[in-house]
Amino acid sequence: TILIGRIDNDDNVDENTEKLKWFVESKWVYDQQNETLLSIVSSVKTGYEQQIWTKKICFSLNEQQMKIMKGETVHLSGQEENDDNIQARLEELKSKITVPKREGPEIIINNSELKLRKYECEGDSLVRMTGNNITVTANQDSYARDGKFKNYFFIKQIIFSKKPLAVDKPISVAQVSVQYQDHQTWKECQDVAIAPTTNTHEDYSFYSDTILNLKPDTLMSLTVRASIVVNGNPGRDRSARQRAHKSLPQPLKLKINVVDNLGETCSLIVEQCNSPLNIETKESYLKKLDIPDLIAFVYADDCDRDERIFTVIYLEKDVQHLIIRFSYGTYFTWEKKYMKTLEFNAKQNSTTELELDSMNKTSESDEWKTTALFDSETSLLYGLRIQLKTKTSKTEETILLPVDKIK
Repeated sequence: TILIGRIDNDDNVDENTEKLKWFVESKWVYDQQNETLLSIVSSVKTGYEQQIWTKKICFSLNEQQMKIMKGETVHLSGQEENDDNIQARLEELKSKITVPKREGPEIIINNSELKLRKYECEGDSLVRMTGNNITVTANQDSYARDGKFKNYFFIKQIIFSKKPLAVDKPISVAQVSVQYQDHQTWKECQDVAIAPTTNTHEDYSFYSDTILNLKPDTLMSLTVRASIVVNGNPGRDRSARQRAHKSLPQPLKLKINVVDNLGETCSLIVEQCNSPLNIETKESYLKKLDIPDLIAFVYADDCDRDERIFTVIYLEKDVQHLIIRFSYGTYFTWEKKYMKTLEFNAKQNSTTELELDSMNKTSESDEWKTTALFDSETSLLYGLRIQLKTKTSKTEETILLPVDKIK
């Protein structure tokens, strides 16, 4: 039998103290080895303290004299419940944990499986385009206009030359255009220009036109610029903008087309592949924290912005406090005594769930919501329900806490 009471008035307390909430829990505990021994374990908490005070009053039953003899009083504050009992109950609760719920797309982080193909220059023109070290870099406008922006591509280190002939003929590049492939269809790019190749993509001196006079036995290393109009919004920071937008195919095929002064044409296809996004994962967080494992890494992706929001739960080194860390930049440290306080509050209010308002946050279209879960039988704080929401995705996951390890 569990006895629960509240201390509301006391002649020895002042006016301010009377307004504080007191919570008392008492329960009978029988000695499994000796039926004549029993005790009352009482715990008390006040509204302004996280600490819980616990004492055990021991009794001895004298059946012959029909008396209850008082024994010693033991101060129990700081002592833990039986670890075996906790572990057994956790195993029972574990079976009730629901599978994670996910809605919406996820960011493809690792595109290392994409292999870039090398193409040869094709066509009847005497102009040749080659390059063993061709690279393609990308950039985006900083802002969208009318729901659209330009995604720029810089095809670097294209070697322009003239095909050797027995009879030398002058040849010039009269026009350069660029196309990109979208669902097996070649579409025209905009803002096509050429410039001498430099070490950076931000310091090009583009020619006013795309006319080039090619001399025999002369190689010209050039950069070709082109842009694609994309629906949506560009990346929010520089790193997110230095890539092809997610709506474009990967690898992205770009075809450089040349028309010479004789009306002949040639073309060269190159491929662009985005570098892996700098997105946090469970593995990257383990490396950052230098700890053996995480209790949980729960995330939801915003695939419009190529961003991830997350909640990380782990045990702090050495002290074994529970750390709950959020991608919006805040973290919380839970000690065992604080969890005990939450358990007492849950029992006092007869609830099995408690929304943790101090942890919850809404920012634009992103939402973080955390709910503490309590065992209906023992009020044990056994888990957290993590709910994350972005513009494109939603995740809900229930995490079983290692309550027997938290100090």
